Amino acid sequence: MPKGVVPIEIIPTDKFKSSMGAKYEIVDNYNNTGRLAIVFTADALGKGVFDIATIKTMVDPDTEEGNVKNEVFVTFESQVIEKIGTFKSPPGEENNGNEWLYDEVEFRLIKVKELFARKYIKKITDLSWLPTGIITESEEAFDYRLSLINNLETPRSNIDLVDFFPYVGDVSIQEENIGNGVRPPRESQFENTFDSDRWVIVPEGYTVRYWNSDTPIDYQGKSADSVIASLTWSDTPAENTRGIRITANEGIELKPNERLDVEIPMKAPVNDITNDFELSGKRAYNTYVRKDNATIRFLEPNRVYNELASPMGVIEFTKWGQDELHAPVENQFKLEGAVFKIQDEKGNFIGNATSDENGLVKFDNIPINGTYTIKEVKAPDGYTLTNKEITVDYEDFKAAYKDGEFKVVINDSDSVENFLNVKPVFGSLELEKVNSANESLQYIRFNLKGLDEWNKEINKDYLTNIQGKISVTNLIEGRYQLTEVGNPNDTGFIPVAPIEFEITKENPNIKFTEDNRIVNEEIRLLINKIAVGNDFDLEQSIRDLTDFGRKKLSGYQFIISEKDNTEVTITTNPTVNGSVTVEGLKINTIYQITEIRKDGTIYSHNENAYEFQISSTGKVLDINGEPFKQNLINFPNKEKEIQGKVTV
Repeated sequence: MPKGVVPIEIIPTDKFKSSMGAKYEIVDNYNNTGRLAIVFTADALGKGVFDIATIKTMVDPDTEEGNVKNEVFVTFESQVIEKIGTFKSPPGEENNGNEWLYDEVEFRLIKVKELFARKYIKKITDLSWLPTGIITESEEAFDYRLSLINNLETPRSNIDLVDFFPYVGDVSIQEENIGNGVRPPRESQFENTFDSDRWVIVPEGYTVRYWNSDTPIDYQGKSADSVIASLTWSDTPAENTRGIRITANEGIELKPNERLDVEIPMKAPVNDITNDFELSGKRAYNTYVRKDNATIRFLEPNRVYNELASPMGVIEFTKWGQDELHAPVENQFKLEGAVFKIQDEKGNFIGNATSDENGLVKFDNIPINGTYTIKEVKAPDGYTLTNKEITVDYEDFKAAYKDGEFKVVINDSDSVENFLNVKPVFGSLELEKVNSANESLQYIRFNLKGLDEWNKEINKDYLTNIQGKISVTNLIEGRYQLTEVGNPNDTGFIPVAPIEFEITKENPNIKFTEDNRIVNEEIRLLINKIAVGNDFDLEQSIRDLTDFGRKKLSGYQFIISEKDNTEVTITTNPTVNGSVTVEGLKINTIYQITEIRKDGTIYSHNENAYEFQISSTGKVLDINGEPFKQNLINFPNKEKEIQGKVTV
C-alpha cells in the first residue's frame, strides 16, 4: 500500500475464497519497507479467477500532497505457467528465485483544508496505526491513539479530548443531536482496561487526567459536555480507570499543518481456557470526543475496535486406503494424495489439506471456538470418494488441550469408518453365443445383474452382435448373474440356465469364449391348432398360413418325427387355448408333423404330414429354406360337413 493509505475493508471475491487454500494477511512493515502490505495466497486458483479482492482504503489526513503508487506483485510456484507482462520483484524478494509479474496504478493526493480528528489503534509490536481495528490475544497490550491534524490556515486552542473506555453495552459518548439525549450503541462485547504499567504519551503543554470508577459511565440522557463537566477527574490512574481527559494548557495552540497525537496504553481482557475462550471473536469498540475554541460542543470521530483472537488449534488424522472392497483389515495402508476441506458451522470454507506420504492429514491454524466439518473432496486416482463427514467443535479442542496446545487427533478407527478410500477391482465380461453347429448367434438377449449390495444397481440387457459376442467393461468387483432372456411361448433357442460368476482381484476378466462359450443345443417350437374354411387351406404349404383372425382349437396333440430317421419322434402335449410348445428339436433337420386323431369334435381329422425345418438362427423354414410368415407352425383343421333331413 502507498504510505499514508490504509485499508479499512478487504473484500475477497467469492471465486478467490472458494479456491484451495485461499487466504490473506495484513503484513505491517513489509520487509522493513515501512509500508503495509496485503498478501493473498492460495494453493491453487480455480478456473475463471480473474479478480482477487476489493480493498477499501482511507487516506491519512497527514499524508503529504503529491502522486502516489499502489503496486501489485504476482508469482506462481508452477514453472509451466507462462508469465506475460512487466517483471519486477517486491522489495526484499529480489533473490528468492521466483519471477514476479508487476503492475501499478498512480493517483494524486490533495490535502483538504480541514481540522481532522481520527481515532487509531495498533498492537505495541506493530508499526502501522489503523483507523479500523486489530486482533488481540488474551491480556495483550495495545494502544489507542487520539489524533488531531490541522490542515487549516488558522490555529486551534482550548483543545479538550475525552475518551471513555469500552464496556459491555456501551453507547456513543456524544448524543446524536443537540438536546435529544439519543446515543447510538457502540456495540462493545467486553471491557478493555487501562495499562497502568505504561505511560500515556502526550506532547508537552497538555495535561492528562483520569476518571476512576467502579461502574461504567452513565450519561443520564444528558449531553457529553454536561456529563464530562460533572465528573471528578484525578491526576493519577487507578485499577478502575475508565476514562481519560487531555486538555491543552493555557496558551497552547495547534498551529496550521501541525498534529496532536496522544497514545493511551491499554490491555485486552483475559480470554483463555479458564473462561472457555468465551470472548473469542468478540469486539470492543472505542471512540473519543474532542472540542476546541471553534466548536460549540464535543464532537465524536470514527470508532476503532480490538477483536479477541480465537486460539488456533490443529486437527489431524491418518488417511487409510485399501485395494478391493472387502480386503481384510490387515491389508489397509496409509494413503497419500487424498484432499479434504474444512468448513465452519455457517458453511464458510476454511481450508484444504492433502494426505502426505505417511497418510497424515493436518489442518493448522483453526480457531478453536467453532464447529467444523471435515469432508473428502478428492480421492487419489482409482479410489472411490468417501461421502461421510467428521465434526470437530470446541469441546474436542478443550479435551485435547495439553501443554498450551490445542491438537485434536482423530483416531484411526474413526478415520477408517468415515474416510477409508477403497480402490475397487474393475473387471470385464466377454461371451460368445453359438448354436449346436458352432455357428454364431446374433441378437440373443442377455441380462446382467449385480448380486451384491454395492453392485445391485447394475441390471442391464445386452444383445449379441453379428459375431454372436457381448463385451462389457468396467464392472466393479462382486457377484453377478448372467441370464439368457427368451420368451417361453415363442419359437427360438431354449435359453441356457442362469450363470453366476464373481469378479475378484485374482480373476477380474470373465470369459465365456472358445471352449467355454455359451451353446444353445435345442430349439423350442410353438404350434398353433387353427380352424380353416376350405380344403385349399389344408392342401397348400403351411408356410404362408397365419393365425390372424382364425379360431384356435384346444385339446389336439401332434407327432413330430425326423424325416430321415422316423424312429426319432416327439409327441406333444394337448393344445391349450389353441397352442402348445415342444422342446428338443435340432437345427437344420427336416421334420414332419402330423396330427393325432381326435374323435367327438366338429372338425375333420387332418391326415396331412407337413414338413419343416429350423434354421441355425432359430427360424422356421420350409424344406426349400424359405421362412414361414410366422415363426411357428399353424396346423389347420376343417370343420366337418354335417348332413341332416327334415321330415314333414
